[in-house]
Amino acid sequence: MNNGIAAGGLNNLNHIQRALTEIDTGADADHQIHLHEFSRQLNEWSQNGLNTEYRLETSQRILRCFTQRTTNLDLGRLGLRSLPDCLRHLTQLRTLDVNGNRLESFPDCLHCLRNLTVLRLCGNRLQTLPEDFWKNKIMLHELSVQNNRLTSFPVPQGRLFAPGLLGGPQVYGVNLAEQPRVHRIELGGNHLTSLPIDIQLLRGLRILDLNHNELNELPGSIWQLSNLHELDVSYNELNDIPEPMPARLTEHMFRNRGRLVIDPVTANTLNRSIFRLVPVVVMHPGQE
Repeated sequence: MNNGIAAGGLNNLNHIQRALTEIDTGADADHQIHLHEFSRQLNEWSQNGLNTEYRLETSQRILRCFTQRTTNLDLGRLGLRSLPDCLRHLTQLRTLDVNGNRLESFPDCLHCLRNLTVLRLCGNRLQTLPEDFWKNKIMLHELSVQNNRLTSFPVPQGRLFAPGLLGGPQVYGVNLAEQPRVHRIELGGNHLTSLPIDIQLLRGLRILDLNHNELNELPGSIWQLSNLHELDVSYNELNDIPEPMPARLTEHMFRNRGRLVIDPVTANTLNRSIFRLVPVVVMHPGQE
């Protein structure tokens, strides 16, 4: 595919339309329609709003990703307050970096990126994530939303199972096959005061970073994360850690050199028995 993009990038907004029409003159009709719709949405977004220079740079990167079918897209540190809706067409994406922008709400277009394995949204202004955040994110392995303004965090929504076969009883529960496979979640530097009681639904979670929030307690269900390898709760407002901790999890953490990360103040207030159950690391100021 000939993308028609000069090495120096596009010089003005009109080149977005021009470059897209030069992508592949031999494309089939359905593809051409797709290209024209993508062109229209991108061009409309590029000319709408402030920070035209940043929007032009964003459009260049998106266009390059679209035409070359690359799986990584870096839109970090571009001063963006929104993302173009045409991002929903970049379904090949595996990694999306939107760090260091000015997003105040989660862009709806990201729900369509079913193949994302890494999503980075650090250093924005997000106050909430939608309740259906985990929709279509079964492939997501790593989520970073550090240094935002989040006061809560959603967990996957359960689903009502169909009635049992042969007239059996109706079963209520969670379809585990549709739950995300996320391994790492970074939530440090937000305003979380609690975690959802159903946190165990993130059953593949290995690393959970909650440092520098406002947590005053942890749900006991957190120990049902049987693959948990590292839990960082340093610099919160915790007075205790829930007990008992399952023997299988403590064995897993010792065997895999896992750790519970806390700060000096929390270390002085915790029940000392926790230090016998899991490897504990006390994080002092300046060590983060």
